[in-house]
Amino acid sequence: MAALLSWAKHKGYWDFFSRNNLLGLLSCLQDSTNEIRDLASELLILYFPPTFPESIAVALFDYAQEAMSSPRVQDAEAGALLMKTIL
Repeated sequence: MAALLSWAKHKGYWDFFSRNNLLGLLSCLQDSTNEIRDLASELLILYFPPTFPESIAVALFDYAQEAMSSPRVQDAEAGALLMKTIL
């Protein structure tokens, strides 16, 4: 998988690690479907650099803390998964 991504990026076909893809996957962490949230988290953990840009990381951390305190189970689960992903 890494070789394919490297080749595609080198040829200019696809930048998997672009800011747009990162933001798209982060927005999937807030989806109402568990499977989508889990898959997005897995992609972020396995393939993206381990640290997020500081401007994004602070906002994500604050959002995750707020979501984990939600009385709605779905929001609390999404917040916990986001926290797991960013830490």
